[in-house]
Amino acid sequence: MSSLLYVICSNGNGQARIFNIAGENVILRNITFINAYTPDNGGAILSIGNITIISCNFTNNTARGYGGAISGITGKFNISECDFKDNKATNGTFSSFNTPKPIRNL
Repeated sequence: MSSLLYVICSNGNGQARIFNIAGENVILRNITFINAYTPDNGGAILSIGNITIISCNFTNNTARGYGGAISGITGKFNISECDFKDNKATNGTFSSFNTPKPIRNL
């Protein structure tokens, strides 16, 4: 069973990660993630489990570890029609501990 979440815009105000996701088959659609921050991994999203991200925007998110926009610990990612702009991390815009190479800002 999938969980579908609709949000217009989520702003971390440079102080917090926006989502900690721990679930199987979560779907995020049409969300703008801006100004998220974490001192570890996954500036806007830290995920455990399968996640699908469709038509989302990631702008100015920061992680001091892996994944300025998104970081995944376990599970699979399906990301389509998303824009990444000015996301920063020590180790890439997107990271998954299941894949060897992070995705950089596009």
